Amino acid sequence: LTVLSALVYINSLWAGFITGDDYNGYVENLNIRNVTSAFSTLDIKSIYYSMMFNFFKLNPFPLHLFSVITHVLVVILVYLVLSMLFGTRVSVLGTVLFAVHPVNTESVTWVSGSVYLFLAVFFYLSLVFFLLYKFSLRRIYFVISVIIFSLALTFIRSPWTLIFPLMIVIIEFFFLEVSWSIKKVWKYVFYALPSAIYAFTYLREVALERVMSVQTSGAGGGSSDVSYFSKITYTIFMMLKLYIFPKDLTIYHDGELFWPYALVTMAVASFLFLALAVFFFRKNRKISGLLILLPTSIIVAFSPVTIAWFIAERYLYIGSVFFCALIAFLLVYLEDRYKASQVITLVTLLIVILYSTRTVFRNSDWQNSLSLWLATSKVSVNSARVYNNLGDAYGSVGSPEMSLVSFKRAIEIDPNYANALHNLGNTYFQNK
Repeated sequence: LTVLSALVYINSLWAGFITGDDYNGYVENLNIRNVTSAFSTLDIKSIYYSMMFNFFKLNPFPLHLFSVITHVLVVILVYLVLSMLFGTRVSVLGTVLFAVHPVNTESVTWVSGSVYLFLAVFFYLSLVFFLLYKFSLRRIYFVISVIIFSLALTFIRSPWTLIFPLMIVIIEFFFLEVSWSIKKVWKYVFYALPSAIYAFTYLREVALERVMSVQTSGAGGGSSDVSYFSKITYTIFMMLKLYIFPKDLTIYHDGELFWPYALVTMAVASFLFLALAVFFFRKNRKISGLLILLPTSIIVAFSPVTIAWFIAERYLYIGSVFFCALIAFLLVYLEDRYKASQVITLVTLLIVILYSTRTVFRNSDWQNSLSLWLATSKVSVNSARVYNNLGDAYGSVGSPEMSLVSFKRAIEIDPNYANALHNLGNTYFQNK
């Protein structure tokens, strides 16, 4: 698993910094220059960036290497979790699929996506100890699980940490318990208490800042004035599409057109997905649980108050484990049911090859800003932000003519997009 994970991401090691978050968060961020100040924030991303800068300065290679190593660590934790939940066959196959799934490239290959790797490490490490507690009934394991969750709340300043207890509840109910009673839920108080403290002392301020940030830059996935129903159906539909057919990958899932037929398609797909989860609750609770865990892992995106993009590939990193486990579970079931081991082996090998190939090619998109925004413009064709960033990328390599074309395209999409208007005028001024 370690070798496979390293092989599919080896070409990501030579990627550079990307215009936007990489420059604001790392390259031009003066706050990370002082290690002592960074540690005083208790923010894992600031601490990580500060240590990397003080050791390696503006060399992106160590950052990418650390991301790949962290992904390998997550892969190992995933194998442990799936082994305890499903046994060796499903765990091996599911972990292999997770290790190479293309949707994870944004978290692994993008420097600014590293926080989602940290989220996964904390979550799956906490889950491993919770499962050890369930199988051994030794309370020390439960205490360690709660401590790890509390550390995640402390060091990862993100509302995404609050999904941990909810997902643990679902895993216990669907995979470990036949029935529930009041006596079995007492332990969740120890997850709820630090969550409540976190929510009341820190989350409110961060959420307000995040709401303003998202609203000023545009809600990813479409117009900010779309209905809540459209938002939910779009998010579920895109989640399924990215998991099942990870062909069209893009850093910005915005500029989508919410025309009626598209909404109907998304609504039908979302309804069928939820209907399957209900159907399998009686037939096979593990399948039902895996289906429910998929939207639960991105529940922050369903917030009525927009504090996250409608969908982003980095949001799917934790949940992709359960999608891959679902595929593995079904393949093992078909192999046992129809005694078609050779056919299933070929199908599995084909999926792994397709996923690995797409991941390697997607890594190449992240080599530099120009390659990323060129690739993104082929997928997010109606995003003004993409063409504005593409214009900046062309400008950085000394191609003002292509910069003008890109900025004009951004203004055609959104005539009121101030950044593109400013950049267009500035490009004319500098090249008059």
